[in-house]
Amino acid sequence: MRSGFKLKKHAAILVVLLLVFPVSFIDCASAQAEGFSVAIENPDEGEIINGTSINLNFSVTKGADYVWVETISYNIYLDGDLRNQNQQNISSRRNGVLDANLNLILTNLTQGKHTIRVDLDLYYCPSTWINVFYHLYPSLSVDFFIHREIQPQMSISGLDVYKANQAMFNVTTNEFDSAVSYSIDRGANVTLPQNESEPFLDSYVYNVTLFGLSEGTHTLTAYAKDVFNQSAMAEKTFTVQQPMPLSTIAVAAVSVAVVALVVAGLLVYHKKRKHNSVKEV
Repeated sequence: MRSGFKLKKHAAILVVLLLVFPVSFIDCASAQAEGFSVAIENPDEGEIINGTSINLNFSVTKGADYVWVETISYNIYLDGDLRNQNQQNISSRRNGVLDANLNLILTNLTQGKHTIRVDLDLYYCPSTWINVFYHLYPSLSVDFFIHREIQPQMSISGLDVYKANQAMFNVTTNEFDSAVSYSIDRGANVTLPQNESEPFLDSYVYNVTLFGLSEGTHTLTAYAKDVFNQSAMAEKTFTVQQPMPLSTIAVAAVSVAVVALVVAGLLVYHKKRKHNSVKEV
């Protein structure tokens, strides 16, 4: 009797484990591994768009009829901002899962690369004989490009040269996705990381400080190339002067003091002489 009871007990535990463990496993599994096919059919990866809207099409299909999707939810993000969301119930096991077409308005988007991301939540049952449902969270994205026929622009401003061999300047471009760099005296290019730029109106400003410049005239050249291989360039010349040595400064200060004393002495002398001449009269 006890052996039979233990056998039933172990069987019950095994059934519970079989029901519980797959939940955590399936929640983390990929959609393809669970018999689903998830895809963004439009836009294509790397597609260039000239208009102000885009037809987003994404689909979810299942590989087996016995898999039953009860509900499906999705959130659509454009460059990280939520643009659309929806949830729908599936009324029949035989039905397809999802084939969605959405028109996304693309106004006020800058020229360059952008990203659409679709986050899905599939609530489904993988079996016809065990009525247990699981969540599956596939996510997919596609990069595309907006082209508004804008030509890249480049400018150099705020060029201040200090006597300690230090120069400060600003490089400004009108496109965030541009590859921005500069060179001194047409030497090696120095690339400026995009995350160091500061947006200002419709421009992006890079603040740069240079040290250890040699004395004399230099040429500063700034370059920009956008994702469409359009380029722009700006150039300025500036002069670096060596700082005056301390000994020279000291001599100059003493000279100024001596001259001031001489001038003061002469003024006093002329005043006394004038005063004496008045007395004699």
